[in-house]
Amino acid sequence: MPRNTVLSSHRFTTASRRVLATLGTVMVSMMVFAPASFAEVEPPEVTTHEIDISVELTAQGQVTVHEEHTWEFASTPPSTLGRQLDRFTQYAPEEWRRLEYANITATSEDTEFTHSVLDDGNTLHVVLTPTTGQLPQRLTAELSYTVEGTLTFARGASENLDQEFFWPIMTTDRFTTTVTTAIDGPRAPRKATCDFAAPETEEDEDEDEESEIPPVTCDVSGNANPTLSLLDAREGTTLAARVTWPQGTFTRLGVNDIDVDSPEDSDTPGEGTEGPEFDPTWTENIDQGLDEGNSWTMVAMIAVIALSVTAGVYLLTRRRPDQRAKDAPLADVAWVREHSGSPITTVMDTPTIPARNTPPHDLTVAVAGALAAKELRAREVTAMLLDLADRGHLTITQNTGSWILTHNPDLEDSTTAAESALLDAIFADAPRAELTSIAEQLAPQFLQVLQEIGQETAQLGLFRQDLEHEALVKAGRKQRTPLGRAYFEELIGFRTYLSDPTPETLTPQVFYRWLPWAVVLGVTEQWAVAADNAGVGFHDPSWFPTRASTYQEFIVALDELAQTSF
Repeated sequence: MPRNTVLSSHRFTTASRRVLATLGTVMVSMMVFAPASFAEVEPPEVTTHEIDISVELTAQGQVTVHEEHTWEFASTPPSTLGRQLDRFTQYAPEEWRRLEYANITATSEDTEFTHSVLDDGNTLHVVLTPTTGQLPQRLTAELSYTVEGTLTFARGASENLDQEFFWPIMTTDRFTTTVTTAIDGPRAPRKATCDFAAPETEEDEDEDEESEIPPVTCDVSGNANPTLSLLDAREGTTLAARVTWPQGTFTRLGVNDIDVDSPEDSDTPGEGTEGPEFDPTWTENIDQGLDEGNSWTMVAMIAVIALSVTAGVYLLTRRRPDQRAKDAPLADVAWVREHSGSPITTVMDTPTIPARNTPPHDLTVAVAGALAAKELRAREVTAMLLDLADRGHLTITQNTGSWILTHNPDLEDSTTAAESALLDAIFADAPRAELTSIAEQLAPQFLQVLQEIGQETAQLGLFRQDLEHEALVKAGRKQRTPLGRAYFEELIGFRTYLSDPTPETLTPQVFYRWLPWAVVLGVTEQWAVAADNAGVGFHDPSWFPTRASTYQEFIVALDELAQTSF
């Protein structure tokens, strides 16, 4: 450093001293107030989720929903958050309605995130993913969207002229503590009722069977609009709002009714009625405009709808054949890899393949199931869970009305992206998880697992098209590549073995090792019967204790797990 620079550093002007004094004051202030401003927020003892929903209805029949969600996490926040919007709702014992959602936006002042919408055909899953990779310990996020299919003529009203808004708001999760809903219409309603159905408990079972849970009535006075506030909401509480307005409140109504017949052997109308399956050929919501339209326009609309339905049915029922290497031996993946440029033919049949007692060595059980089914199913996730358990990643125990899953994070065993996504979804908060329904509690993450399976299948080049969820009913339109066909033929040979294995190859270890494969290939019962007939001594696996005494009884317990959890 030059000498003049060293000397000049000791010559302070009056202005310099004032600046330094000011900086010193600021630094002291920061030291004094920093503990209050930057101290880490103590996490709550339990995770809570508060929800504030406002619904605005215009005279033109537009329904806009604004939601404010506030989370406080007791442990490490999850990697994503989600909101489930049901497309179908049961309005009456034999009547369902289809809802359409649009203009979905999500914002938050606490963190930056992106939102995506996953559609499984029956439900929209809005997934919030932070751009920084980590959610804060406390988060408030706002979600807005429009919904159609909620406005119609009220049932049972005088001359059927009253107009009614009916919407299933949501089903609470295990963290929901408070839900507040306000419904703002174009004029004061004549009648407003907000109902909620609480889940059954042991205390409820002791009460009179004919007793009903009283509805929550929205107090309405003057020009006030209904407001519902539900405190200490229990998991599985289903909220639905029903508000009736006088005739002429709305100039446009929109609803899509779907009639569902009750089972013939049911004594109670609508008892046992199941929701409709998703059908991509359904038209959009029917606009029940109050003004009559041009008759020729209506004829043209009907003609277009008829042609669309016909084309949709054709596309859904048209099967695409598999591609196959013309000169390839049956079930020879290595040959197809070595002769990638060989001539290709198309085949529709399922050949008879000699039994082989091992699956394709470089396919996971989830990818194998997707390859066999040509679609992404919940069955593949069930099989993946069992495979992870058999490899030592987790254990499963049954509790009253739920299942306890315990993670073994110290296991040295590599996992695929789909397997890691499943483990992260289940054990996001703690190494021990109690689940009653994966489909409801982990819906957004569950779909991400299926997407990972689809990506793994695509990376292997097994199909010419991307696989889709089973609810979309598009398996017949998927075409296996020559490599995918060769793997499929190997799977046929392994399925033949699982259906009728040679007794000397069966041991308890072999049974549980290949059980996930029997699940995805649809031969679980045959695999269990073969093990019992072969005289293989039964014992529970270390990862799933049951009260079974045979392999067939074990499969029954396994079915209960799959039906309860998936």
